[in-house]
Amino acid sequence: MKIKILILFLSLCILSFSQTRELRSFNFQGHEIDYSRIDYSKYGIAHFFITMYSTDSEYNLIEQSAYNCLLKEDNLYHTLFFFVRVPPSIKDLDIKSLLFSEFVNLIKREENIEKVNLYLNFDEDCSKIYQMEKKLENANDVKRVIKNISVKNICKNLTVSLQ
Repeated sequence: MKIKILILFLSLCILSFSQTRELRSFNFQGHEIDYSRIDYSKYGIAHFFITMYSTDSEYNLIEQSAYNCLLKEDNLYHTLFFFVRVPPSIKDLDIKSLLFSEFVNLIKREENIEKVNLYLNFDEDCSKIYQMEKKLENANDVKRVIKNISVKNICKNLTVSLQ
C-alpha cells in the first residue's frame, strides 16, 4: 500500500512540474490543421519554436522525437513549442507559406503577444511570405530557419543555440 501511495505521489509531482502539452486545431481554407503546443513559458514568453511538417510516414515521428528530447532539456524557460502538421492534401509551397503566415498570426493573437523571437523548423521552408511581410513592416522577428527537418536532427534544433 505504501508503495502505491509513493508511486501516486511521485507521478503527481512529475506531472505538476513537467511541460504542458496541448493538442489544438484551426481551420485554414477548408482544412482542419492540427498542431501541438508545448508550454515552457512559466516566467513569460520570449521564444516561439515552430516546427511545420507534412503528415506522411517519413515525418510522423518528428513530434514524438522532439517531445522526448524536450523532456530531457533544462532551462527552457520563456519558450513555447508548436508542431504543425500539414495535411497531405496541401502540397503547394505557396499554400503552405500562406498557412504558416496565418498560423503565426493566430498564435500571436492567442498568446496575446506581438514581439517574439521565432525559431523555425521545416521540411521545406514555408516562411518566405511571412518574412517578406515583416521586412516591409521593418519588424522581422525570424531569428533562424532550419530546412529539411527530420527525426534525426530535430533534437538539436529545439534550442536557441545550435550544437
